[in-house]
Amino acid sequence: MALIAVIIFVQVIFRLMGRSLSWSEEISRYIEVWIVFLTAGYALGKGQHICMDLLIHILPKKVNFFLEKVNAVICIIFAGSCTYYSYLYMMSERMQMFASMNISKVWVYISMVVGFVLCIFYSVMNLTRPEGVEP
Repeated sequence: MALIAVIIFVQVIFRLMGRSLSWSEEISRYIEVWIVFLTAGYALGKGQHICMDLLIHILPKKVNFFLEKVNAVICIIFAGSCTYYSYLYMMSERMQMFASMNISKVWVYISMVVGFVLCIFYSVMNLTRPEGVEP
């Protein structure tokens, strides 16, 4: 986020001087995409995603532990399919270039693949975590 703030600040300074950086908004947007996908997996691993926890307070601990494992399996399946389709999309769009730079957009699309692989990794960690150990 600090990098985005610096890029936008430099863009404002250049605009005040009568010039404009053609790449600043685009690169800031794609840095944000990377941040979102990298932190999604991490938040999943730490149990920081928004969830409905009404049942957690009502059901016994053994049932909660079982439901956590079911949730981890569902997340692995979902993130696995998202990884697969993200990879297919990345490969189909690999020749596309940034509008303001001569760089392939594959560097943005790979963030989806990396983010979903992280989701799989942390879901497997949650699946193999023993009972009583917090994420």
